[in-house]
Amino acid sequence: MKKDAWKFSKDASFSIVSEFNLVCEKSYLAALTSSSLSEIVEAKHRVLVGSFYNIPFTLSYLALTLLAYYVDHWRKIVFYTSSPVFSVVIMTFMLPETARWLYATGKTEKAEQLIIKIAKLNQKKT
Repeated sequence: MKKDAWKFSKDASFSIVSEFNLVCEKSYLAALTSSSLSEIVEAKHRVLVGSFYNIPFTLSYLALTLLAYYVDHWRKIVFYTSSPVFSVVIMTFMLPETARWLYATGKTEKAEQLIIKIAKLNQKKT
């Protein structure tokens, strides 16, 4: 009798919790992005690109440590670290719809006007 190579936990709470963490935490995305990045780059540059990929994470940990050292209350730290989210929310209302979306929804005239506007900003002929 052949044994099955896959071993699953029979404990329902364990599998539900682990799947919940997999879906909600999305910790798999960092590994997926890193591995995808290493697939794109030539073999001789993979170590360098992988190192540069992790620099923003290191700098953000350093900045958070410095912030925690100089700020006297944890609520101020939460405010300072979450305040960039507000700029992203505001920008979503300020950015125009993309030309691709406008074409896909049948708003071709509006899409062409947007492309002409972008071409003028980029100093290209229309």
